[in-house]
Amino acid sequence: MKTGLAWGRTLRLSLAPSAIGDALAGLLIGCGGRFPDATDAALLVGSSLAVYHGNMALNDWCDREHDAATRPDRPIPSGLLDEARVFGAAWGLIVAGVLCAALAAPWAGVWMAFVAFLAVTYNQRGRGPVSGPLLLALCRAGNLATGTVYAFVHGLDPAVLPAALAVVLYGGYVFTVSRLGRLEDGEDPDLSRGRVGAFLFTGATLLVAAGLAPRGAAGATPHFPAVLLAVGGAAGLLMAAVRTEVWTPPLVGRCMGLCLRRLLLFAVIFSWNTQTTTGAWTAALLLVGYPASWSLRRWFPPS
Repeated sequence: MKTGLAWGRTLRLSLAPSAIGDALAGLLIGCGGRFPDATDAALLVGSSLAVYHGNMALNDWCDREHDAATRPDRPIPSGLLDEARVFGAAWGLIVAGVLCAALAAPWAGVWMAFVAFLAVTYNQRGRGPVSGPLLLALCRAGNLATGTVYAFVHGLDPAVLPAALAVVLYGGYVFTVSRLGRLEDGEDPDLSRGRVGAFLFTGATLLVAAGLAPRGAAGATPHFPAVLLAVGGAAGLLMAAVRTEVWTPPLVGRCMGLCLRRLLLFAVIFSWNTQTTTGAWTAALLLVGYPASWSLRRWFPPS
């Protein structure tokens, strides 16, 4: 039982819904609000999950010495998981994820290999104050863009500008949240209220922009539900900024959980804004992942 929970913590299973959301929303954006092939959609979801969680495990392996000094309760330094097994599982998942994307479309596999390369680079040597968040942003935005790459390969003529807008807004949010996350681990000591508030305000602004951005032309669904979701998610971030007068690393850690759960909200909004019935049903399905992620975080903290 303890070993199973330890693997769940290392893989950050509470964030699995957002990895699923990236793949599904990206495919809908690229393919005009529909899933052209159920098997390929499943392969791209599997690719997203495998590459994402493989790199979460690799992150724990790379941080094992630092965690031994600062967070000895983590699975590897506590002795619950063998570091060699974690390393092997990490690379097994990463390779499997690239192969899944390649089975959907060879060029999608090449693209996912590049995304995986960025993630591995972050884990092994890209932890700078700007380079680290930038690499993470490129990874998540690149994962979202996989559906557009798939659409190009299959001659589906994706709408490039709306897809690029979604990628930029999502990547910008990940970059902002990653900068905030450095305050949790003490990598950045400036915990001033204004600075933390600026990160949260920026994240809220990007979320609202995602809700307001039009995407589809089918008109099967109204636009306002996406706006309501975006405003509601942004309000939570702004309330955290206003209510907290003195920030500490533990408080930032709690706020990071709040921010990370908004990753799934982006996928919900992007899916709905394709304005197709398939997009609406996908958004509704992804919303179920929100309480699921909240429940899983009790056993598998997201950061």
